Amino acid sequence: MPSNGRSDGGGDARRPTLLRADRSLWPDPRTQAFALPPAVPHTADDLLAAGDAARAVARYSDALAERPHDPHLLSGWIVAHALHAPGPAARRMLARPELARVPGVSR
Repeated sequence: MPSNGRSDGGGDARRPTLLRADRSLWPDPRTQAFALPPAVPHTADDLLAAGDAARAVARYSDALAERPHDPHLLSGWIVAHALHAPGPAARRMLARPELARVPGVSR
């Protein structure tokens, strides 16, 4: 196995290898923030990572009321909403985020 810990031979040897709980390779190091949920979630992102989609939706909605054009907040709201209320409407928002309408927020 190469020094980077990957069996496929790809990747940067300087980048640490991240493992999921099932001990397989974590596919993208940017997702390490979500490998372990925060013990005490404070932000909407923390709530989403901790699996509390309902509270994350509410927190993102509050933030979007103040900053309706923030793409980070909108994308977080869409993901949290899709987890909280899955179904065809959630899939449409994930596929076409530009069409998403947040209740109580005028864009």
